[in-house]
Amino acid sequence: MILPEFPAYSRIWLFGSQRILTIAEQLTLRHQMEEFVGGWQAHGNHLTAGFELLYGCMLLLAVDEKQEAPSGCSIDKIFNVLRMQNERFGVDFLQRKLVWVCKDNLVQVFTENQATEHYQNKKLLPENLVINTTILNLGEARINLLHEFSHNWLGKKLLL
Repeated sequence: MILPEFPAYSRIWLFGSQRILTIAEQLTLRHQMEEFVGGWQAHGNHLTAGFELLYGCMLLLAVDEKQEAPSGCSIDKIFNVLRMQNERFGVDFLQRKLVWVCKDNLVQVFTENQATEHYQNKKLLPENLVINTTILNLGEARINLLHEFSHNWLGKKLLL
């Protein structure tokens, strides 16, 4: 289960990279995120936050908003951490037009054009599982982190 110590109502953000991180990159990101969530504050108050790195490419950040809600400025700080990953390792967590396809517990990352081509060539099917990046709380992530490509933003567009 994802972050079992956090309540289901916890707000989440999902940030997917354009490729699977190397082991060294994963270790560095985990270390940076441990430091980040340990010191994350909003208006001087500590945020009850946690994270998980899923599939070597998907960062899930959670906050228990009933303890303390993050502010706009505090949310901006996570974007700075992720921009540092891009500068340091060439890993972009801020692209929104990617598709993370899960097969046999492994993930393949596709651009919109690559996913479209795979779909047209029947290598990516409507029932294939992809990471659902539209979820907003931890309870939903625990149940619906993966959904069928046909429910994904690109799958819906291609099935029209």
